[in-house]
Amino acid sequence: MLRFLKNVFGWFPLRGRARIVARLVPARYWYRTALWASRTQGRITGWMGGNRFLTEALMLDHWLQELTLCGEFPIPWRPAKIDALERAQRRTGVLYCSTHLPLLDLPFRLQCEMGFRSPWAIAEIGRIIDAGFIIPGLLSRLRTIPADQYALVKLRSVLRAGESVACMVDAELGSPLSSRTMKVAGKVGAHVIFFWAERQTDGFIDIWFIDAPRPHCESEEAIEENLEALRAINQRILGPLGVRPSHPSARSRDTAS
Repeated sequence: MLRFLKNVFGWFPLRGRARIVARLVPARYWYRTALWASRTQGRITGWMGGNRFLTEALMLDHWLQELTLCGEFPIPWRPAKIDALERAQRRTGVLYCSTHLPLLDLPFRLQCEMGFRSPWAIAEIGRIIDAGFIIPGLLSRLRTIPADQYALVKLRSVLRAGESVACMVDAELGSPLSSRTMKVAGKVGAHVIFFWAERQTDGFIDIWFIDAPRPHCESEEAIEENLEALRAINQRILGPLGVRPSHPSARSRDTAS
């Protein structure tokens, strides 16, 4: 039976399954369907001896992205703490920092739907679709900075122009953190804000925007304090998923996702 289930997932790639859902299910139920499907795949992974909870979290992200390529649909989010985001609208040059965590693209939806200025996103080429970065459940796209060898130069130019940029400070989920983008922020006088999202038991997704402990990144010590705060957020969210984040900083590529 387990081998059969593995084959089923191989025969029907996620993009194909998402298109079937989009054809047969009203858009208002797409998120609920994605949640059910990701939970089901998590259970199957658990039966196979894998990490059920991490699989469920990652598959929900994949489902939301694939369904977004099919059209717009509602997602139940709510602001948990966003006063830093509200203050950021009066600032010039803001760096939104986070790490690879489940549902991390949802804060961009809050910005868009609540009328806040959307940031540029440093993103891997594979995440740039239709010349922009996908916002879950919306047709809108973020402007992007490709995560290549010129990313830091472009980041500096955008921040100096008074605009905002969102990035991840790790290469992948659970990997060491990089200080490079915060160093750029410190040099150009940008303000650093952390952001992330958490799915609650009632199905809603709480979204957070908070000032970094040392938002001006004025020294190596300040940057390390900020990284340590991000590690603590990582540990709190990834720990229950069975992921042990790496602690030392590293020279990793900084991306939006």
